[in-house]
Amino acid sequence: MRIWTDLLWSHMRKLRLADGAFFLMTLFIMAFYDMRKTAVVFQALFLIAVAIELFQRKIPLFKNRARTLMVIAYAAFFLWAALSGLWANELSTFVQMLISIAQVAAIGIGVAYYVDTAFRLTYAFFALAVTAVIFCIRFVLTVPPGLWGVQERVGKMLTFGGNRGAIMLAYISLVLVYFAITRRKWWLYLPVTIFMFIAMIFGTRVVLIFLFVGTFVLLLTRAKSIRQFFLSTLILLVVSGVIYLALMNVNVLYNTIGYRIHNVKEVLSEYAVDDPRYVNVTEPKTDVNDPLAGHTDADPSHVNVTRPSSDSDDPSVAEEPGDTKVYLPSSARKRLTLIHMAFDVFKFSPLIGIGLDGYRFVNAPFYTYSHNNQMELLATLGLIGFALYYWIQGYFVIQSWRRRRENNWYLLVMAFLIALFVSDAFLMTFNNERDHIYLGLMAGIMFLQTRTLNVRGRADEIETIPQVDEGETNVNRS
Repeated sequence: MRIWTDLLWSHMRKLRLADGAFFLMTLFIMAFYDMRKTAVVFQALFLIAVAIELFQRKIPLFKNRARTLMVIAYAAFFLWAALSGLWANELSTFVQMLISIAQVAAIGIGVAYYVDTAFRLTYAFFALAVTAVIFCIRFVLTVPPGLWGVQERVGKMLTFGGNRGAIMLAYISLVLVYFAITRRKWWLYLPVTIFMFIAMIFGTRVVLIFLFVGTFVLLLTRAKSIRQFFLSTLILLVVSGVIYLALMNVNVLYNTIGYRIHNVKEVLSEYAVDDPRYVNVTEPKTDVNDPLAGHTDADPSHVNVTRPSSDSDDPSVAEEPGDTKVYLPSSARKRLTLIHMAFDVFKFSPLIGIGLDGYRFVNAPFYTYSHNNQMELLATLGLIGFALYYWIQGYFVIQSWRRRRENNWYLLVMAFLIALFVSDAFLMTFNNERDHIYLGLMAGIMFLQTRTLNVRGRADEIETIPQVDEGETNVNRS
């Protein structure tokens, strides 16, 4: 532990422009999401600062394999997405999405090149943890504890995060779990508990999946014997069971996320096929531009909607008196429907897809994204786009598995990327800045394991970042 604290604080007085820009960029992307213009300014500042450093230090851009492959992956995916404009069905939104892809690609590559020392990797995770704390403080100040669990998902009451903030808390929680396991610093579970409690209050179910999968992969890859693996897994299952009981029995948790888990169970059961809590009605279509409204075959002036039945007491379908908004089935049922529809679109054009950002224009009556990164890519960019996006993550996982005994940092790379892939079944990540900051950090870890620098004619230096297993204090050099 000492090597990391000494490394961090001894360099604090030597922070550069890129370090400050990185912190401000992550702060406004994750904790102040409502200030989008300011976030873009700091993203540009960060990229400029990294570019200046690379130029001043004459760092070869394509000498390290991890960085080079990262650039190739982003460039190939962007070019394929741009090429899909030839058959895209909505060019206006296509251009906006393409710009978004270019933006996150620049951030991912910028972070990969920014993390060039062990200090900067430590500082980056430290900055992300501080950002999470600031987000939680802002949340508590915005939504008093007295309102938690009163009005369904607390995330809906926010303008600066919602699900995005909850997922950010899950990401940094997995990093802290990694440090707790590899360093045996159990006190790190305290901030993890706080972060995940707030994330669950937001009603974001995927945070539980992400953290469970990531922790399971950490335990699996770190176990040195079958006995150790089964013991660790048993502890994880017991903790997960306790969390589930709390979600189902503690009111503040049940009213925000527990009932949503209950809905998933119903949707996946035969009972959900004919759910008595919902009734189908036909109502006049008052807004022709309503994206959730679908014309009935009998009368195009009316729409089919699903409203809660009058005797329903489930908070997920509660209806305020005089409420006139359209009610669709539960989120879980809607997501399954969107996935089935995306698969149908994929079968129509499996190789190249229907064009970037095209799926949400063909999935009436929802007219939205699939809420599934894999299916969104398959439907819009086909198998080619899917492979171009995920191959670099798969490469990092395979390399980390092969070298997992060399350094514990490989365990974090595997755990995070596998958990992210599983969570992508419930998220849209290919155009999200938050996810690509972390992907850039994973690439930075891969770079630091066997980095090769040639600065101003000096001899090449190969360095690995410090081990963090059980307080080890030596920096491995070869």
